[in-house]
Amino acid sequence: NTAMAMATYGAVGVELLNETTGGFLTGDGDKVDAGGYAIAAITCSGTSEVKGIPVDDCSASVDPTTRPITAKLIKSLTLLDSMTPALPVYFGTEITMQSEELSGLIIAGESTSTFYLDTRGQLDRATTPAMTDLQPVFQIVQSSEIGDSDAEDMESSIVQNQNGLSYWTNFDVSTDYVALLLYLGAVACLVLAAMATNKEDE
Repeated sequence: NTAMAMATYGAVGVELLNETTGGFLTGDGDKVDAGGYAIAAITCSGTSEVKGIPVDDCSASVDPTTRPITAKLIKSLTLLDSMTPALPVYFGTEITMQSEELSGLIIAGESTSTFYLDTRGQLDRATTPAMTDLQPVFQIVQSSEIGDSDAEDMESSIVQNQNGLSYWTNFDVSTDYVALLLYLGAVACLVLAAMATNKEDE
């Protein structure tokens, strides 16, 4: 925050949570808040399906060697917050998420977040560690996915409605019934035309 940045003379920077996703992806400069410990850029590559719903496959990651969380843990609002050797704990995470192709709504995702302890001597901790210097001490694994009922509703209202020939068959809006009447009318006209043709042949 701003107060910590001022107290550490800019050694601890300011990160803005209002730049992170609130549950939707735009495909342009999206970021995710990794549990309050880091903000990571989201990249999307490839597509797949979640419970019959077409989705964009996206991911984000935080390199633990670049993410000391001393300031987050101490919060003294002094220069101590910027001194990693005081509490040499680092944070890393791997996040995957799937967002519905049209709306961008995130409907599934999982993350593995790991906290590491710098095992080097105190004098060496002033420099950036290598992965071999970090010892995992705690890990949080989370996952979430749209429920079956909600997935069925979304598949009906978004996916089914994109089908030019059968969009009306879910009857989710009143105009679907109008479409049904038009289809029935067309079928009736075809039947009458066929009957008229048979009479002429006789």
